[in-house]
Amino acid sequence: MQVIVEQTAPCTLMLKIEVDEQQVARTFDAVYREFGRFTNVPGFRPGKAPRALLERYVDKSRVTERAVNKIYQDTFQTALQENDISPMDGINPEILSDNKLVDRTPFEYTVSVSLPPQITLGTYTGLKASRPKVKVSDEAVEKKIEEERANRARLKRVEGRGIQPEDMVIAEVREKLEGEEESDQPARRQFIRMGENVAGFDEAIMGAMPGEEREFSVIYPEEYEDEQKRGKKADIHVKVSSISGKEMPEVDEAFCREVANVDTPEELRKQIREWMEFNIQEEGSKLAEQMLLMQILRNSEVHYPERIVRDQAEDNLRRLAQQLRENRISYEDFLGANGITSEQHQSGVIQQAAVQVSIALVVREISLQEGLQPSVEDLEAEFERFFNDGVLNEEQFEEYRQDERRRMMLANALIEKRMHDFLFQNNTVEDVEMDHFPASEEIDTMFEQIMGITAENETEDAGAETASAETVEAEAETPAAEPETN
Repeated sequence: MQVIVEQTAPCTLMLKIEVDEQQVARTFDAVYREFGRFTNVPGFRPGKAPRALLERYVDKSRVTERAVNKIYQDTFQTALQENDISPMDGINPEILSDNKLVDRTPFEYTVSVSLPPQITLGTYTGLKASRPKVKVSDEAVEKKIEEERANRARLKRVEGRGIQPEDMVIAEVREKLEGEEESDQPARRQFIRMGENVAGFDEAIMGAMPGEEREFSVIYPEEYEDEQKRGKKADIHVKVSSISGKEMPEVDEAFCREVANVDTPEELRKQIREWMEFNIQEEGSKLAEQMLLMQILRNSEVHYPERIVRDQAEDNLRRLAQQLRENRISYEDFLGANGITSEQHQSGVIQQAAVQVSIALVVREISLQEGLQPSVEDLEAEFERFFNDGVLNEEQFEEYRQDERRRMMLANALIEKRMHDFLFQNNTVEDVEMDHFPASEEIDTMFEQIMGITAENETEDAGAETASAETVEAEAETPAAEPETN
């Protein structure tokens, strides 16, 4: 076996592994012996039939598939050991290419191996960041009260008017999908929430009175949850039975008690203002912390394998897909609302993932250097605190202490808190008066200015391929072949 090693990036190696015909032949012999133990050959006990005869009774494609996997398994680990290569834990190597495996013929394949990240920290103390300080206006308080009223609104049957936005409607609905025969089934009685239907549905019944009938057509989006309706036109007949509108509660003593456990509207406004000021302070602190971390990232040198960014980007896209499904928004509508193309969005997702990965690695390195990692005793003390404070009962206390996943979550939460405290104690955070809290676009601009983002600043990961629009629309991708490593 011969191995050619090429370093294609600081944390990525390309291994070209050449396997001679003798090892290929031994591998096929071993695989046929495996198959022979559970293959019935007339006149022979299992495992005793000669190979020449056994070949007539086995699926040769399965034999070749098993032989390929066995060669990967036998040669890959040997190649790593002989070349003193220690791959990054948790990331399987990727087979990039191979030739067709043929018995008694040389075989070669190319595999990409990810190495552990390399972090050289720059200055991470003595930095400066701004924390937005925004005065809560009377208008903002009143808007929040209206939101609380809307959240507690009750449905009430209305008379004398047609359907309006946000109404709840009971109607008899008949639907005929294109390509289907007319059904003789009676119309189905349905509960319709205005604002939560396919495009064109709400507009078609808007203003309809109880007892009124409407006929119209809609086209279901390609990503509609019911696969049988995706992309199809539907002719719909609706007969309105009843309309219910939202009845907003008065801002009285009962409302004030329910929202904030106070007695008067004046006390309610005061409490809401304090809540909003606290939330702004918290969000401002998070933003200041992010600005400090971005400066630290700019000062540091961080290398990592492309696969980490690709995996993070795909995780981000899957979360977006879930959010779009829950809100019944198509990917095309999402792109249109943001004024971007699919390519622009995916490029942004890659850049976001690269920053997320880089910051996570920098935070981990600082926590190691500054001793911010929690000890076993720290975790036990935190569980004890939860128990004493009534957060956990006795049964949960014992269960959570033994649960490795929960211990890891708690450890990460402690690191996050300690990192926040460390950054604010060792850097300068100045409050800056603003008339509004920065919008996401403004925050992005701040970060870009800190990083001085240009094409030449992109890391090896910025060129990583990531999921396409189909992934955002929750269509599964076929994973790359991976060698067995155990």
